Amino acid sequence: VRSTAASSKGNGLFGLDNLAIKASIPAESCVAATAAGGGTAGSFLDRFDDRVYSNNNGSLSFASDWIEVGENNGRSTGDLEVDNDDGLCLSGDCLQIETPVVGKAIYRALDLEGADTATLSYVYSNDDDGGKIAAQISSDGGSSWTTLKTYSLGNDADNVAESFDISAFATAQTQLRFLVTSRDEGKMGIDNIEVLTVANDTDSWDPYGHGTHV
Repeated sequence: VRSTAASSKGNGLFGLDNLAIKASIPAESCVAATAAGGGTAGSFLDRFDDRVYSNNNGSLSFASDWIEVGENNGRSTGDLEVDNDDGLCLSGDCLQIETPVVGKAIYRALDLEGADTATLSYVYSNDDDGGKIAAQISSDGGSSWTTLKTYSLGNDADNVAESFDISAFATAQTQLRFLVTSRDEGKMGIDNIEVLTVANDTDSWDPYGHGTHV
């Protein structure tokens, strides 16, 4: 604290002028302020290395396992499963969806709050036995859905790479879904499902300025 003092004789008054306060903010405090609130940066990834609905192979963890809609018999049986039937996986196992019943679906939740950009990618294969499957995204916990692409299983597809910008759907309640929209006997395999995010940099503002303050 620095001050210049002056007094008036005999009148009981005391004055302060040029008052200044200096404070040194430790560097670690500035770092903490920068990190506070943070953002989501990294990778949500399911390579289906294990035959479960709960794989987390990226630097970030999904907010839920894969959840079946229209059946509830687990990953090893039914029209929704993790397996490697018919060679529809890039390697090992993958998420497999058959199309005999419209409305069957499988979805997974992820927290993308604070992400500046988010990119969904995966590799898919399908047979030519018909039906349609939609890849969809939700920003409100599944109350509403936007279709990214609908796949018609009328022609064979072999390990096709897909990528979508889903930044507009990046919230704390983001969900990814694959939905059967037209019935037949087709099957689709989806592998290496990843959402790659970059954190919003607005949280990097440091109100202390990383140093000494007056």
